Amino acid sequence: MEAAITRAVETNLQSKLAQASSKESRGRVLQAAASLLPQLTASVSQTRVFKENLATLGLNPSPLIPNLVIGPFDTFDARLGLVLKLLDVNAIMETKEASANDRAARLQVDLAAEQVAAAAALAYIEDQRAISGVADARSNWQLAQRLLTLTQDQRKAGLATAVDLARAETREAVDRQDLIEAELSAYRSDLVLKRVIGAALTDEFVLCDASTQTPAPVDEDAALAQAAADRFEVRLTREQLQAETYGLRAAQAGFLPTVSASGDYGFSGNTPDSTARTGSIGAALSLPVFSGGATWGQIQAAQGRRFAAQSRYADTLIQVEEDVRLALHTVSAERDDVDAAETRRRSAQRELQLAQDRYRAGAGDNIQVVTAQASLADALQASADARARYGAARVNLAVALGQGRSFRL
Repeated sequence: MEAAITRAVETNLQSKLAQASSKESRGRVLQAAASLLPQLTASVSQTRVFKENLATLGLNPSPLIPNLVIGPFDTFDARLGLVLKLLDVNAIMETKEASANDRAARLQVDLAAEQVAAAAALAYIEDQRAISGVADARSNWQLAQRLLTLTQDQRKAGLATAVDLARAETREAVDRQDLIEAELSAYRSDLVLKRVIGAALTDEFVLCDASTQTPAPVDEDAALAQAAADRFEVRLTREQLQAETYGLRAAQAGFLPTVSASGDYGFSGNTPDSTARTGSIGAALSLPVFSGGATWGQIQAAQGRRFAAQSRYADTLIQVEEDVRLALHTVSAERDDVDAAETRRRSAQRELQLAQDRYRAGAGDNIQVVTAQASLADALQASADARARYGAARVNLAVALGQGRSFRL
């Protein structure tokens, strides 16, 4: 199971999609943080102006400049420009929001791995149950074949009737049909397991036997505390709530001023070999006065998203508690069911042994043997199902505690 879970987490599509989403969120963090970093640009230009009308610059004809149309002439400029935001609360909050979303995306990867691990564990247990079902069905069929052979011999000896023979033949046919269905179920379960763990459908492997050890009981209060701390759903919704809180603060910062500084330095002239050093520095203060209600709209939208995130977080805490309580109760009930199924199996085997001994001794017909065989077949099926349900209940408990990837039989 350990190998199956590890392979599923590495190859399952759900895990890969979560990893791709996490990578995308890291890119958004870089984009958001870039607005707070210095923006340095470099430019070089060479222009040939054929005609320029100085009247467009507000100049009027005069005795010194009778003709305002000049040209042709060249212009050259090579420059480095720097812009630095000194204060932008909106950009700061948006960067924090993106960081919180990135943490949530990484938790989503862990959550996807937990879900994939649980799916792999459940598929593994179901495949084990199906394999056990094939073994039990084959054992029942072999019993029916031996009964049919015995009945045929006793029929020849005059100790059995035609009804006994027909009854034995019917039992053999029923058990053979059950074996065919069990083999088909095992084949289907095998394909499902291979699909979940990302193995080729033509691969051949052998599953390890299920452990017969009973895990130690889990204290309910300790389990609830552990789940609240370890469940990725809780941590994920908490980060999403934090991200929406930052988003609300970013929207509210739309009313605040922004301060930036800028500067440039370069060489200007007509040609590259006839330039002079030029440059400038400055600062800018921008204060929003009226935006037509856009900022208020952004605040209301952010408030709605935050309320939804808060509601999801509160609901997740309740859901986690429900999962833990139900999983603990189910494990306890399924453990008792396994014990009851084992008692039923042993009783059915004892009943069949007594019926076979009685029939071999020539006491009565084979109806008791057929009935006992049917009871044993049902008991074996019930025992296999009970063990599988108990294993699934343990998987669900591990998932409820946030330990799906570390689950072992």
